[in-house]
Amino acid sequence: MRTALVALGALCAVLHAEATSPALGLRERVLSRLMVADFSKLPTVVQPRAQTERVPLLQARRSNFTPVVLMHGLGDAGSNPGMEQLARTVSDAYPGKVSLAVNVSNGFLSYITPMQAQVDEFAATVRADPRLAGGFDAVGLSQGGIIVRAYVEQYNDPPVRNLIGVSGVMNGVFNCPLMMQIIPFVCEIYETDPYALDFILGFSEYFVLSQNKSLYLSGNPFLPALNGQTTVNETYKRNFESLNSVTLGMALNDTVVYPKESEQFGGYAWGTKDTVFTMRQADFYESNSFGLRTLDEAGKVSMVQYEGDHLRFSDAWWNANILPRLAG
Repeated sequence: MRTALVALGALCAVLHAEATSPALGLRERVLSRLMVADFSKLPTVVQPRAQTERVPLLQARRSNFTPVVLMHGLGDAGSNPGMEQLARTVSDAYPGKVSLAVNVSNGFLSYITPMQAQVDEFAATVRADPRLAGGFDAVGLSQGGIIVRAYVEQYNDPPVRNLIGVSGVMNGVFNCPLMMQIIPFVCEIYETDPYALDFILGFSEYFVLSQNKSLYLSGNPFLPALNGQTTVNETYKRNFESLNSVTLGMALNDTVVYPKESEQFGGYAWGTKDTVFTMRQADFYESNSFGLRTLDEAGKVSMVQYEGDHLRFSDAWWNANILPRLAG
């Protein structure tokens, strides 16, 4: 299992290489402060743990199940034990069902690869697997949630039938996660211009600077486009509206995604850094700019939650709330 210490140590190496190029004040400043930061206090990057509870058999074996694709989160990998075990729970519950935890921007690459490139890699991966040609259900964990959401809007070929987010950053992040607050200067940069860091940190592209809407709209190349907050893309909207269902799982005690309501398309109100809005209060919901309201009004959006921190759901919760949604 990778730790945030290993990941940020590698980040120092990247920044050192950047600093040898023509001088850029921000890069040099980040480098100099990273070199003296105390990474020993950083906790392990949160990953789903391996299941220990027996998985229920939900349907008899058959050959025509819809496949399932799981996309990992930040710092994780499809080949890690927790992700592989989650994939196995699906095939255990539905014998004969194809269930894959894909290896896309694994480990440290999930930090430094631009979000659009990660979406493109996900698309190339699922398109290369003939078992998925007829469509699949997608489960995105943490950062994987916004990756599979973006795939639906931008590609959806092969099509996603049911979209599930588990602590998925569906509407981005609005504040530094607890693990990053241990190196405060990174948070200082995020509070002023997070998009200046997109040359090294992919997750800058789903950071929402709620105190400065104009900078968010002009500086963030990724999330505003998905939300239709700059220009409404009719293809994105049509693809999202084609989903059979959307399930949004939120961790009630999340210390990684701020606010936790982002996992259900909420966030912080413009001009504030702590006033929470929920999905139906969002500007993109009211304008129906990418089809979220269409699905919700059709009864196709479900919200579930669990006690615990980021991705620290129980086996029983997964078996009761996620596995039944992957039938068919």
